[in-house]
Amino acid sequence: VKPGAKVPVTGTALPGWRVFVGDQELPLDGQQRFAGEAVAPVDGSALPIRFEHPARGTHYYLRRTTPP
Repeated sequence: VKPGAKVPVTGTALPGWRVFVGDQELPLDGQQRFAGEAVAPVDGSALPIRFEHPARGTHYYLRRTTPP
C-alpha cells in the first residue's frame, strides 16, 4: 500500500472496549465488530489501532501497511 492510500481496518473487540484509528472512533456493531478506513502512514510501515477500556487502559495493535 502506498503512503497516503486508504487502508481497510476491520476486526472485533471485547465488550467495554472502544476502537480508534487516529482521532476517529470506529463504531462497534452488536457482535463487537468494527470496520472503517484509515490513511496509510507516510512515515512508517504500520498503522496504529488504539483500543481503550475504562478499567484496562489503552492498548495498541499495529496493522502492517507495507510488505515485510
